[in-house]
Amino acid sequence: MQDPKPVKLTGQELERVRREIVGSNLTESTKSLINGLIQMCIWLQLTLEYSRVSITKLKRLFFINNEKRGRANKNIDKDEVDKSEKPSSSATNNSNDDTSTTTTKNCLDKSNVVDIKKKGHGRLSANDYTNSKTVVIPHPEYKPGQDCPTDCGGRLYDTNRPGLFIHIEGNSLFKATKYETQALRCALCGEYYKADKPAHINDKYDESAKSVVCVQKYQMGMPLYRLSTWQNQIGMPMPDTTMWEMISDVNKSVAVIFDILMTLAAQSDLFYQDDTFTRILSVMANNKNNPDKKSRTGMFTTGIIAYHENHPIYLFLSGTNHAGENLDEVLTHRDPGLPPPIQMCDALSRNHTKIVETILCYCLVHGRRNFVDIESLYPEQCSFVLDSIALVYKHEAHCRNNKLSSINRLEYHQKYSNPVMTELKTYINNILTCKQAEPNGPMGKAIRYMLNHWDKLTKFLSVDGAPLDTNIVERSLKLAIRVRKASLFFKTTNGTNVANHMMTVIHTALQSNIEPVTYLTALQKYEDYVVKEPYQWLPWNYQETINKLNNNTELAA
Repeated sequence: MQDPKPVKLTGQELERVRREIVGSNLTESTKSLINGLIQMCIWLQLTLEYSRVSITKLKRLFFINNEKRGRANKNIDKDEVDKSEKPSSSATNNSNDDTSTTTTKNCLDKSNVVDIKKKGHGRLSANDYTNSKTVVIPHPEYKPGQDCPTDCGGRLYDTNRPGLFIHIEGNSLFKATKYETQALRCALCGEYYKADKPAHINDKYDESAKSVVCVQKYQMGMPLYRLSTWQNQIGMPMPDTTMWEMISDVNKSVAVIFDILMTLAAQSDLFYQDDTFTRILSVMANNKNNPDKKSRTGMFTTGIIAYHENHPIYLFLSGTNHAGENLDEVLTHRDPGLPPPIQMCDALSRNHTKIVETILCYCLVHGRRNFVDIESLYPEQCSFVLDSIALVYKHEAHCRNNKLSSINRLEYHQKYSNPVMTELKTYINNILTCKQAEPNGPMGKAIRYMLNHWDKLTKFLSVDGAPLDTNIVERSLKLAIRVRKASLFFKTTNGTNVANHMMTVIHTALQSNIEPVTYLTALQKYEDYVVKEPYQWLPWNYQETINKLNNNTELAA
């Protein structure tokens, strides 16, 4: 669809047009429709000129809904899918559009749809409160071994199945304790004698307090000035500058772990990669003060996910480098003897690496999204495309639920997903060749994106271990986006480096089911050991290292 040409009308000309419409031979319904369209154009122009209106509101006013939370044939019976996963001869028939759609439409027939209720969303059990204090309340009148109060002749015994009740109280993030050390003075010589503070207290701010500040800032997205305001309100003041000093102290050991995680991530055989924008005031000021300097003005936060011995590593890198340049930086730590890794990203050229060769895969969801956006304009064509991709994801779910190995997963997709994707390619190619869609229109652009990147979008059909999409890294970037929305910007590049270290270590610990406050506290308490043997203090093995140290201490004692 071509862009409309602007038309300028005065009030008198507009009124004349309306009179001509009223006096024409058109039906009353057509007259009403034309006048309504004119009135809508005038309203839209005035709204955009004099009011603040969002794109979301405009879409809602024009009944446009691009948010596809689910499709009618989302849940397909597993047995029916298995039955339908037989390559059809129509998959290779490129001459007839009707026959080329038979297999996928049969696979996704609505008669096969069943509603499967997901587990969860119920009440929390008492075991979910792992950090709660347990108070045992004995019976006030009876004890085990006593005679039954009903005089039946039996005796009472403990069932070991106590009743449970959870009581939750509000509390602040920090707990302050005042230690008043007694001071004595000699009445004759005037000498002072003061009691010592407890031996386990070395600093005003405990390691756990510093860890809480880090987690509040770099996981929960709480700006330091807002956290400082809250502390003042509850009578436990803590200036934001003091909290930054606390973060800097924690960063000494966290930076060591960050370097180790980057080195281990570089050896991975699979990388997920995506980025989002960020703001760094020092970079923005430099760009403003040096407008003629030919340097990059964009600022980005790149998310990279890799694996080490099945442990996920989440790297966050903020600065002026693109995602591809950041991945190159990570891969400089890679063992040169290893084969090229798989790189999953979207089709933007800035995601490509220039130093290290990778097996490039593109996100299938990005190709799907183009058709989701125009489904209301081309419902039949888009429905076939989306249903075909949905079937591929059903096959992927089958592989995941049955815990197939990477080679068995590849064989499964080659057997069942390859015919579906072949049909899909034939179908969308026929739309262009048969001129059923404008090449430069919305449908043509969506199809050309798929066809131009087809090889990289379908790497999961030819490469062992190649994923389908970048959803996992896009979800992880919500952490960086949350911090950006709450704090708005970083002041200096040093602040971005600290954020990179904190978000990487905290999120990696969370994905390993490790409580980050406990982990950061341990890194501070054993900082000397962390610096000497950092590989023993990773999120998935640090507790074992602490147990060994405690055992050695007990043996020495």
